[in-house]
Amino acid sequence: MAPTPVLEDLRTRGKHHDLRELRDEACREGLCPKYQKAMALLGKRWTGLVLRVLLDGPSRFGDFLARIDGISDPILSERLKELECQGLVQRRVLPETPVRVEYALTAKGEGLRDILLLLHKWAETWGESERDCDEC
Repeated sequence: MAPTPVLEDLRTRGKHHDLRELRDEACREGLCPKYQKAMALLGKRWTGLVLRVLLDGPSRFGDFLARIDGISDPILSERLKELECQGLVQRRVLPETPVRVEYALTAKGEGLRDILLLLHKWAETWGESERDCDEC
């Protein structure tokens, strides 16, 4: 997978680039309202994990339950609806018998791929766990 232009730009600048250059002019007086809204959504418990599962491709409800330790059916349903309302996830009903429902990232959701994978790398480096990750 090729890096996005933003990540490539960060890599070419080196580790010690001036982050202030990346700030939007409209946000000089405080944190950007768009950024705050994005963090309010992505910072909700379970949301990042749901999105991380979808990075691997379309998933059914049971796939999320199998991969995300501790998430309940009602919370998963709520998160999927929120992500669908925000345009990050598409719910598809497949006309089969019995009816099958699967969830997939939209183009907007795919836009988070690099961010989520970088977070995974950070967790691999700095996170503490009792066991190693099969995906790392």
